[in-house]
Amino acid sequence: MKKRDTGKIVADVCFIAGILVIFSMGILIGTKVFPEKIKEIVYLKGEEKEAKINVPGVDQYGNGVMTEVTAALKNGNGQVLVNVNNILAGYELQMFARNAIHAVENITGKSLKKYDVSFSMKTGAGIVDGGSASAAMAVAVMSMQEGVELSKDAAMSGAVDESGKILPVGLVGKKAEAAKMANLSLLVVPAGQGGQIEQAKTENCKENLCEISYTPLIGGSSLIPIKEVSTLREALNAMSKTEVEKTIAESMNIVRYDTAKRKYKSLSELGVKLEGYSAAEVVLSGTNIFIKVDCKAVPAVTTREQADSIVKGIYHKIIGRPTVHDTMADLLDAFGIEIIASAIDSYDAGYFKGRMFALKDDKLVSIDAKPSDAVAIGARLDSPLYVNNKVLAEKGVNVC
Repeated sequence: MKKRDTGKIVADVCFIAGILVIFSMGILIGTKVFPEKIKEIVYLKGEEKEAKINVPGVDQYGNGVMTEVTAALKNGNGQVLVNVNNILAGYELQMFARNAIHAVENITGKSLKKYDVSFSMKTGAGIVDGGSASAAMAVAVMSMQEGVELSKDAAMSGAVDESGKILPVGLVGKKAEAAKMANLSLLVVPAGQGGQIEQAKTENCKENLCEISYTPLIGGSSLIPIKEVSTLREALNAMSKTEVEKTIAESMNIVRYDTAKRKYKSLSELGVKLEGYSAAEVVLSGTNIFIKVDCKAVPAVTTREQADSIVKGIYHKIIGRPTVHDTMADLLDAFGIEIIASAIDSYDAGYFKGRMFALKDDKLVSIDAKPSDAVAIGARLDSPLYVNNKVLAEKGVNVC
């Protein structure tokens, strides 16, 4: 072989090796920088298994809507497919669909690499995005793997991470309304989020024991059970047909406890003269409280927690778990102790001072109380509020 030919062969080999190195680096860089493209295809035909689950959502106009998600499982090669027929699907939705599959694999220990999983959605929303349906997607797939029948009477909202943890979502109140409008009987939400819904006071008495509790109130005057879950396993159990039927049956015993607006004897009828006091109303603006009499109001500042409690007391609403003011009002009401009135008496050393008048049978007690607490409790029990005219004159401002 000639020396020149040997050099040509060496050059050719180096060239080919260089091309291979560049090509390999391109693949490596591409997989690191550009995520795997998620395919959008039409709904799969000839599924081996199928599961349906209800998912409440919120449309682009802020209204609650219901979505039916159908998960299908067939022999394949590990594709995760999303079909939303004439609906704009966001990229996050598709990514969360893959998270749902990974969560199922991690929780069950069973690989889905030999299957294709497709999700089909029927909804009244024009845009579908985010992760709030991913927990339901995972539950649907897991139900097929483990032979669990899902309930048609329940809905679920929640995101899921790859470890199977159920993550919080937004606008739970709107989603609850969507569930109620769809005539469903149970809503499953992430742990801690049932408290975002208005609660109704309920009472169940058996013999000498009466139980007072609070249950989510949805759609005006109706009650619907809310089940909180923190893991994918808990979510599957909560959405199973047998567990939903059990939860609904238990909720049938819940009776809403409504109290008519209370009317009390006046302090003067009970021999107490509040001379120099005027009947007042409470107005709030943020954490600012105004004790208002006609066109004059005494301003005061309180904490956000106290302000929220006073507002909920005025409007007789409980959002989330009951506060200490709700509990105190329930105790007083349960044992027939009436709060006849509350009063703001003076302003001293930077603080307002007040009291509450409590009546039980023929015993009337004047109790020293922080004005914000007196207002919060009194509002829940419909008792009137009075303010000392001297405080009104010295600390009041014109508001008309």
